[in-house]
Amino acid sequence: MGRFPRLRELYCGLLPHDDRRKPARATELVRDADQHPRALDLYHHNTLFRLKPGITLERIRRAREELSRLVETLPGVVDFTVTDNLAEHSQGYTLALFSTFESAGACQICQRHPDYQRVWAELLMPVVEDWIVAEGAGE
Repeated sequence: MGRFPRLRELYCGLLPHDDRRKPARATELVRDADQHPRALDLYHHNTLFRLKPGITLERIRRAREELSRLVETLPGVVDFTVTDNLAEHSQGYTLALFSTFESAGACQICQRHPDYQRVWAELLMPVVEDWIVAEGAGE
């Protein structure tokens, strides 16, 4: 191991004192064991949800909590952030899922994972009227 064996963990927010895994920006450099800098290759998948009228706050809260828990169980997930969409021009898409993965393949694996499929089918689909997705890789 090199002089900075925990540098990647520092940049990615994975130090033991941090209970929540945080994504690193793709432009940040980390050093591998040979001390050669390389850019992190992260894949971003963002979903905006338009909720059905009359859905209770409790149902929305439960769906948000279950989505947030998936970060602990799904392989390749760097971060899931479930939040209200605060954009001025939201066009009715009031719930946002910002997710970061180790790669595009990790994103695809996550979407096929039984735990994700369960949350999608049991908790999201009953409350969601429509959704849109944006995906991309790089800096």
